[in-house]
Order: sequence, then C-alpha cells, then structure tokens
Amino acid sequence: MNHKISNFIAETLIELIDSKVSVELVQSVYLPDRNSGEFNDFPREFKVAMKRPLKYWFPIYIHEFCHFRQWKEKSVLWDKYDDTFFEWVDDRENFQLSEVKKSLKSIISLELDCEKRAVQMIKDRELPLDTDDYIKGANAYLLSYFISYEQMGWYASAPYEDKKVLDVVPDKFLKVKDYMKYNSAYHEKIKKHYTNKKI
Repeated sequence: MNHKISNFIAETLIELIDSKVSVELVQSVYLPDRNSGEFNDFPREFKVAMKRPLKYWFPIYIHEFCHFRQWKEKSVLWDKYDDTFFEWVDDRENFQLSEVKKSLKSIISLELDCEKRAVQMIKDRELPLDTDDYIKGANAYLLSYFISYEQMGWYASAPYEDKKVLDVVPDKFLKVKDYMKYNSAYHEKIKKHYTNKKI
C-alpha cells in the first residue's frame, strides 16, 4: 500500500477513535445493508467494507471520513439533513411529495459538500487518486438520486462503477438544483442500473 495512503488511514483512525467513534473495517464486499461504507452520529459508527481492490474501497473511506468531519465540525448541512426521502423510498411511507423533495435537497446538499471536501482532502494530502475520476464517480452517485426519486427504488448495481456512465457525466461538480432534475445525457445511462419499474 502506498505510504501516503497508509499514513492517511493511520491518522484518520486516530482522529475517529479520539472522537469516540466505533470503527469497523469489514472484510466483506458490502456491509449488511448493501452499502460499502457509512458514518453515523448516533450511535457513533464508521464502517467501510474493504474486500475489494483499493481503487473501490479507498474513495469510499475518504467519503465517509468527510461525513465524520461534517458532523465533528457541526456543519449546518449536517444539522439540516432530513432522511424522509430514504423512508419514502424504502417503505413508501405516505409523505407529501413536497416533503420528499425538501428531504432530497437536504441529502444532495450534504452529499455534494462531502464530495467537495473529499476532493480537497485528496489534493491537500496528495493522495494517489485522480480527482477528475473521483468527481465523475461522485457525480454519477449524486445524479442517481433523481432516478431513485423517479423510480421510487434504489439501483441494482452501482452506476458510479460503470464506465459507460462515467464516460458521460461531467468532471466538474454541478449546482444542487441540477442534480434534482432530469438530464437525458446522464440519466439514460444511469437508469439502466435500476429495474425501470416503480416498486
């Protein structure tokens, strides 16, 4: 493993533990909920699934660490985060669409800030990741939220790992509003990762 990566992991683990965060670096492809990583503030947990090549799990490690930093630094976006959208998609709860859209905006705002932090961290720490590639993957992830909203379900396979998607998404971040509307140039490719059937 590259020494900059190993030093970064060592230092970030110390910061997490000093903040009384439970750390689980799991030797599996996915966590039990099919995520590849997560940070929760209650209970304080940092988890990353690591049983894949470094190019897959290390960007997720950075991303989740940046969520930890949002919480630690008391980001306004962290405080405004509203998970109604996830409840609506997972359980099809009877929410007003205005509530769902408001929640979706809070999620995309938080995730976009996290992705920008991750890119800055890669640059500041001179980590061996291509930031244009990272941004493309982040954009594929952020753009997929609109299809999740449209399809009322989650993707079956990760669009941010699909070269056909990465070839068409931009290598610059968009505005929050642009992630919340349909764009055929991006979404037609992303949509193929869904069942294309409302569930």
